[in-house]
Parts: sequence; structure tokens; C-alpha cells
Amino acid sequence: MEKLDKRPIFVGGCDRSGTTLLASMIGGHSDVNCLPEAQFISRYAGAQRDISSVAADVLEHRRFGLWQMPVSQEDREDILASQDYATLIHKIASLYGRHHNRPEQRIWLDHAPNCIMSVEALLRVFPDAKFIHLVRDGRAVAASWLGMDWGPRHITTVADTWALRLAAGMAAEAKYPESVIRLKYENVVTAPEQEMERLSDFLGISFEEDMLLARGLVLPSRSASTHKLLKENGKTGVSTSALDKWKTTLTQRQIELFEHRTGDLLGLVGYDLLHTEPRAPSKRESVDVLWQEFSGRARNLLKKKKRQSL
Repeated sequence: MEKLDKRPIFVGGCDRSGTTLLASMIGGHSDVNCLPEAQFISRYAGAQRDISSVAADVLEHRRFGLWQMPVSQEDREDILASQDYATLIHKIASLYGRHHNRPEQRIWLDHAPNCIMSVEALLRVFPDAKFIHLVRDGRAVAASWLGMDWGPRHITTVADTWALRLAAGMAAEAKYPESVIRLKYENVVTAPEQEMERLSDFLGISFEEDMLLARGLVLPSRSASTHKLLKENGKTGVSTSALDKWKTTLTQRQIELFEHRTGDLLGLVGYDLLHTEPRAPSKRESVDVLWQEFSGRARNLLKKKKRQSL
């Protein structure tokens, strides 16, 4: 395998915040190899065990399998022989680049949203990494996520997840200002050239017009349905069509519950609240959270098993 001289970019935040869109834009740069979501990178970043054991787990990880990338016996042995975790991941990223005829890129990018929860662990492995904390209006996140067949099933649990990811991202920004930058989804889609120029400067790359096309990611077939808007955008570039859908998708009570649950957080990151005194959930609504989470996740589990059997 070729000499490794790579550095990573991580795009993180709450799920349904536009991390895939942003990754596809950055991946349009001629020097960036945009990987599919790779949750295993942050998962094993702090592993304290034999590196060959970690490498074996990575190669068998469900997410790696979804990349639909053949691994020859020679490449497999080379990966298993990695001396450390950084080398292991650099090799996998390079292999993906070769598979998609992009072997020369000196930067690889992962956009698994939960990487924002592991900034410190990832910086220990990749000290020259750059992180993008992508923030989106939490109510828009909720409207999008509740329409999926995975993840939180109630407005309150979406609010909790959004708040947790936001807090982790803001803490990382404060501690590592040279390594972490915050972008807002709304700015990316309404002023894409301006935001990409600002981001390119932070990443140490030149701005390229192709970044505005959002075509820099090959979506694995099993995740294409989750990113329908990205597939549509691929024909015309970045779209603002999803900006305000939450205002009609969510009920007023759902919006109120979200705003009550997250307190000042929406306002602190620049979003206007619709309710000046949002009411707390009633006892019945509190019980409903548990029921919707249980029943919704059970339905999703059955759907997942059905998909896997196809």
C-alpha cells in the first residue's frame, strides 16, 4: 500500500442536521476523499487493546460492510498489520479512495454525526484533524428525524439528543478553537459560497466551485433513501427547500414541548422561539413519551430485520 500522508476532517453534530450535505459539498474539492459515514472511527478511537484486534473489529463492523467495498486478501493483511490506530484508519480511507478512483487525495473526511461526541479522543489519534460542528434548528431536526424509521420516536427525546450533541460541540469549540469550527445549516444552504470560502480557509484548502454542487459523496445504496434530498440536490446544487418545513410538519404542541425541553439553547445559537412561556408536559404526555419510544422503536426494529432479510 502507498506511503500514507493523510489528514482527516470530521463533520459532526446532531443527526438530521445536514452533515451528509455538507460532507458532499466539501467532498467536491479535488483534494478531499469523502468517506461514507464511519461510526467505527470514533467508536474505536479510545480502544486500549491490541491494534490487530481493533482492526479485525473494524473490518467486520456493520457500517464498514455498508460501504460495499471489496477488500483483497493482500489489503486485509496490510490493514491487520497496522502499527497504530491512525495508520489503520488512514489505510482504510486510502483503500476507499482507490476503489472510487480518487487515490491521490491528501485529505479524507468522515461525517458520522456522533463524532462530535469524541473530539478529544479523536484529536489524540489525529492531532492535525479539523472538526466542523454543524448546527441546525432543533425543531427542524425533530421534524426530519421523526419522519425516519430509526432514532428517537418522540419530540422530547429528539430534544434531549439535540441538546446533548449541541453541548458537546460547544464544549469542543471552547477547548479546541484551532481545531473546531461551528457552521449553521441555515447559512450553508442560503449563502453556500460565502460559507464554503470561510470553511475552506479554516481547513487550509482553496475554495473550488465544485464544492457548491454537493456531489462529492458516493451514497451507499442502503443509505440513499435516508438522504433523498441530497440525491435531488445533486442535479442542481444546494437547496433551501427544507428550511421551514418544521413549522408545518410539527404540531404547535410539539414545538412548544421542544422549546420547553431545551430552555435557552435555541436562542443561544440564534434561533427565535415561537413560545415565550412554553408549558411543561402533562403527566399524560410524560407517560406518552415512554410509550412512543417503546412502540416506535419496536416497529423500527421489525422493519430493520425485514430489510436485512431481503
